Amino acid sequence: MFNTTSIIAGDSDLVKKIQENVPDSIKKKIDDIETNYPDDILKAHIEVENTHGRRHGDLNNDGKIDKEDLEILKDYLDGNKKLSEEEKEYYDVNEDGVVDEKDYQVLFSFINRHEIEDRVRELDALYLSLIGNENSGSVVLGVDNSNIETVKAELDSAKAMLAIVNGMI
Repeated sequence: MFNTTSIIAGDSDLVKKIQENVPDSIKKKIDDIETNYPDDILKAHIEVENTHGRRHGDLNNDGKIDKEDLEILKDYLDGNKKLSEEEKEYYDVNEDGVVDEKDYQVLFSFINRHEIEDRVRELDALYLSLIGNENSGSVVLGVDNSNIETVKAELDSAKAMLAIVNGMI
């Protein structure tokens, strides 16, 4: 069973955190990437080690592709880091020969999409439960029906963020 208060408070800053970490140059939509999901691109490159035994997207070479790698790429795109030719191979996630905002978008979407999808599922289930309770006149212990509008707004926000993340690629 979901607890309304913990779901709303637990991840209420998710959208803000994502927006804060996206460089301004990436906030505009880029139309020329030909896949629907970041996994399509990254699975093709990440699961196969390149010639140096390191995976594309693993920018700090710790064996994981995570938010630390995203921060490293952001530093490069913001002009705070120089790359060697070898490093460019790992940073060029979509293998188009250029390390740019498109690589950030693919990496960002790959890392964040699943977290946002989980959030949408949780909020959707909670919202449907609250609506069902309200329509039936039921009272369920631990569920506060007065938060229906708050849950709906949070759900809409999470769905919008998911659309943005999926639209980045």
